[in-house]
Amino acid sequence: MQENGQVFTFDMLLAVILGMLVVVSSGQALSIANQQATEYATRYSLERTALDVADVLVRDPGLPKKWHRSSEEIQTIGLADTTEGGEKIPNFLDISKISALTRLMKDSNWDPNNENTQAIMSLFGNRDKFQIKILDGDNCIWNLYPNWNVEPNSGASKSQEVVVSERTVCGRYGDLRVETGELPKEEPGIQKYPPENFWISSGDLAAYDWYIVINVHNPTGGQPMHISINPPPHNDYNPNPDSHWIEIDIDESLLNEGENNLIQIDASGLGITFEAWVVAIPEDTDMDKVRYALEKIPLTVRLKVWR
Repeated sequence: MQENGQVFTFDMLLAVILGMLVVVSSGQALSIANQQATEYATRYSLERTALDVADVLVRDPGLPKKWHRSSEEIQTIGLADTTEGGEKIPNFLDISKISALTRLMKDSNWDPNNENTQAIMSLFGNRDKFQIKILDGDNCIWNLYPNWNVEPNSGASKSQEVVVSERTVCGRYGDLRVETGELPKEEPGIQKYPPENFWISSGDLAAYDWYIVINVHNPTGGQPMHISINPPPHNDYNPNPDSHWIEIDIDESLLNEGENNLIQIDASGLGITFEAWVVAIPEDTDMDKVRYALEKIPLTVRLKVWR
């Protein structure tokens, strides 16, 4: 009888131990499964954010559509250009919006309590761990992340997990602020062409270098052209139309931020036809790239989001 009792006790003890092992193993398996599920959900959330934000940035102009030049509160940001009628142009970047976003992300403007900062962060799921690069091939034209001007890098290289999303778009190397179209000089004497206005936002003078570009279709030399910036002061340039391309580095002290500026062109030489542009290109760009701003080129938007 005693022997039967010992066997029963041993069997019960073995059953209890096995049961405990099953419970412990199940708990560990459940913990591992929960951890994997959490990591998967986090990864999926990052990927979804990167994909969605990349689409919004390149396909939508934001709200207001001219948020970079508006005094209204920013609701959402987008980098797509718009037509003169306000229709969005998906996958064509407005370089002036990138310039405005650059200013908003400087340390002096980046404040989580600021409404503009909150509007930017809300696009990224209320994160501040993101980076936007605009590339021309391997050449990085813009590299944006919060506090970019005081932080040597974005912090992505030190993060646990990074998601990258890229979009191929079109754009210009700079921003065309004035585009006159063809202007013929068919009558003798001085011909005054209608003045052109162009807006310069706050901070644009620091972000861009400013040029007048002229394409003379039939260069003949002769009488110089007369170009005034914000007259009546004598803010004058007098290029001679003796070559096809004329590039003039504008003295930025002649330009005014936060308002419309004016360019007035007069021509004296008979029989010439020309076009003129006011071009803003990223600061410290080589002058030989000024004309790149006149052409549409393929660009890459590379977005990084991390945790």
